Amino acid sequence: MPERRAHLELPTGELVALEGTQVIGRSSEADITIADPEASRRHAEFRQEGGLFLLADLGSSNGTRVNDQPLHDVHRLQDGDRLLIGQTAAVFRLEDPQVAPTQVLSALPEVDPTVRVAVPSTSPLQVLGRISRLMAGVADARELAVAVTSSLRDDYGCEAAALLLKEPDGDGYYFAAAAANAGSDIRALPLRKGEGAVGKAIESNEAILVASPVDGEASTDAVASALGLEDVAVLAVPVPGVDGTVIGGLQVINPVARPAFDGEDVELLALVAGQLGVALQNVRSWDSLEAERASGARIAAIRREFVAASADMVRAIADVAALHAARVPVYLAGEAGTGKSALARLTHVAAPGSGSFVTVDASTGIEEISAAFIEASPPDTICIEEALGQPADIQEQLGRLIASLPAGTRPAIIATGEATIEVALGEGRLAPSLHAALEAGQVLLP
Repeated sequence: MPERRAHLELPTGELVALEGTQVIGRSSEADITIADPEASRRHAEFRQEGGLFLLADLGSSNGTRVNDQPLHDVHRLQDGDRLLIGQTAAVFRLEDPQVAPTQVLSALPEVDPTVRVAVPSTSPLQVLGRISRLMAGVADARELAVAVTSSLRDDYGCEAAALLLKEPDGDGYYFAAAAANAGSDIRALPLRKGEGAVGKAIESNEAILVASPVDGEASTDAVASALGLEDVAVLAVPVPGVDGTVIGGLQVINPVARPAFDGEDVELLALVAGQLGVALQNVRSWDSLEAERASGARIAAIRREFVAASADMVRAIADVAALHAARVPVYLAGEAGTGKSALARLTHVAAPGSGSFVTVDASTGIEEISAAFIEASPPDTICIEEALGQPADIQEQLGRLIASLPAGTRPAIIATGEATIEVALGEGRLAPSLHAALEAGQVLLP
């Protein structure tokens, strides 16, 4: 079967073919060289895994963005994805393979040429084969988890797929990876022991199949609820390790083209889980997966302080934690009483190895703000209150101050205010330098 071809469309209109593993950056030794002073020498990496194309940032100074969102994990590229490498904008293009007529069909002139016989691409054997090839080609636990859940969602055809692993203390589970059409980030959702379909599968070491909502389980499934999915069908199976001990659970939600999961789905997912468990324990490095666990625990710790957190607030907490960890300046926009200051402080406290938390009222002037920056360094956090409510000259100086500090050496920055960047910009009361400094990190609090 012909492979899908992919290209990177650069601002010049040039199309660069993507295949295998290719590094993009400003180094002349990079596979794809871009003349961009904001790009690192080895900025990001494109990697082809069978029919999948993945993108990962290589620890660049100014980061990588996909569809205006900071890239923190390995991202599965989709046709039309907008990429920002330093300040170089590019578009990912994916072509469907062109299948030539076979000799068998050409030898059968009596066959009506309008008749097409399709072999379902989501047949269990084909899905299992694709996932097996993915596992064989990935040597990092985090990438493996992302690749498998993404393949289950896209190739097998379901609304969501998730891999959960047991916490070291055995009291709960954490999300190693989650792929959902709903777009919600559910990795921060803490699940208690035995909770939901996947929790029951892990604890009982048996498959849990909820064929339809009338079975009762689906309406209370924690993962489905976090995604805002109703009337769901759920299938969860345990993930065994090398010695047969259950190390986690694999769950899929809502088949796209069918009303419910069935026994054939149970067999397929159990086979995938068996291979996945062994592969996870045999990959060369658990470092990235453990870092993800720590991040998820951090977000969960913050979320517990917001007792009545809505789904929008859960997403906001996850966004703030990710931006803070990447040292991207954060701007929290929300009305009075939405918890901006509390979220800023909790984000800092929950971060590993957190230093000092310094609050500065922007109305006190640029001298006091500058003094706070001089005294602070990673892993300190500076919280600048009412940044957008100041005169233009103070805003301009503040924006330049933030831009003058390299991302790797400056403290984490969280600015707060009631007006959104869009509103302040539209009303002509946002300085260009401050706009540039905070635009990438705006998070709206509900």
